[in-house]
Amino acid sequence: MLVLILSIPYFIFIYYIYRRGYSWSKACIGKNDAKPLKGGLAFVFLFMALSPAIAFFLPAGNARHVMNIFANFNLAVFIYLGGIMLIGDLIRIIAVKTGLVKNKIQESRRVFAAAGGMIIVLVVTTCIYGGIHSKDIRLDKRTAVIHKELSCEAEQSEKPKENDQKMTVAVVSDLHLAYNTGLKEVRSVVKYINEMDADLVCMPGDFFTNVYDDVREPEAIISELRKIKSRYGVFGCWGNHDVDEPILAGFTFSAFMEGEPVHDPEMVSFLKKANIKMLEDEYVLIDDSFYVAGRLDAEKPGVSTGNADQEIKRKPLSDVLKGVDKTKPIIMIDHEPRELPETARAGVDLDISGHTHNGQFFPLNLTQYFIWPNPYGIQLYSKNGEEIDAAKTAKGKYGDPETEHIDTMTSFVTSGAGVYGPNMRVGTDSEVVRLEVTFRK
Repeated sequence: MLVLILSIPYFIFIYYIYRRGYSWSKACIGKNDAKPLKGGLAFVFLFMALSPAIAFFLPAGNARHVMNIFANFNLAVFIYLGGIMLIGDLIRIIAVKTGLVKNKIQESRRVFAAAGGMIIVLVVTTCIYGGIHSKDIRLDKRTAVIHKELSCEAEQSEKPKENDQKMTVAVVSDLHLAYNTGLKEVRSVVKYINEMDADLVCMPGDFFTNVYDDVREPEAIISELRKIKSRYGVFGCWGNHDVDEPILAGFTFSAFMEGEPVHDPEMVSFLKKANIKMLEDEYVLIDDSFYVAGRLDAEKPGVSTGNADQEIKRKPLSDVLKGVDKTKPIIMIDHEPRELPETARAGVDLDISGHTHNGQFFPLNLTQYFIWPNPYGIQLYSKNGEEIDAAKTAKGKYGDPETEHIDTMTSFVTSGAGVYGPNMRVGTDSEVVRLEVTFRK
């Protein structure tokens, strides 16, 4: 229903861009010469506007794959083009009303043509950069401190011993396997993980983009993921897009489905073949030394892989951690960085999430701090659930002398290796994270 409601302002917005585009063409080549362009320009804009719907109704295959890439890129073009046009018109109106610019200047064809040309160059440059940059998966390095010691079993590592016990955790989130992420990107991810000689690999959700049939070369991707090497294994949790659900322009249609969306059996089989151990509101004790817990997604929990016909709801964290020895380190993976104070009070030492994409592209990356308690990077919480002032910690590091001896929970949120919706990143990075965890009593 929401997508139908939003389609009205969407097409009004597209019509506004079309009208401004046609006005610009008249300013560039003359009113009469631009008339033949009117119909062609209208067709191009209508096709671009309808491309998400065209992709939605196409059968799975190469045509839908290409159309989805085209449609997602169009959304970003419209966002930037329309947004800059609106800002430009607003500045123009204010400048004229306040007398900063004379009517004669703002009505000049040359001025309008030049301004429109600069907007087009800016939007095209930004979108091309964003599309290329989204494929540039980078390795980021972060640190965290857990105020507990590992037992002797976990300490027996081939790595050089130091005063503090160390563990390298590779974090990979939000692959969004489909039209934006494929075999090439997965190879980069696996290469980074194996080069860091990870002890543990955590993958907090959104492996897919709702429709499993949109994953290209699944067997080759499975083969690549099986090459991941780590001392303790690869653990994952489900994300809100790891369910079988029709999706159009980023909006899903669960309201029109019978029951809640579930984890597609093909998704379950894919991850099992890839040797990724999925944790569904449960935990495992590793080497009798530390725990890794995983949550069902808060928004779309799906169903348990062992109970495909039974709806499963996300459990309270106190139930998930029942029976855990809280003197041992507890690492938790949860797709969405929700309930962080509650997670700290439950005794979790390190909470690893994704989902936010750090806003993915400007200016959305500036809005995430109004949505999530920790939209990206490191945030500390005391074990009574109080947020520790981020100003007391260096970006991406722990190390503050005022807090390094306080028993804390570290929330770490990655921007993810893949992208969702518009296939671009501006002001953010696609990343694999080397999280160096220090255990210090």
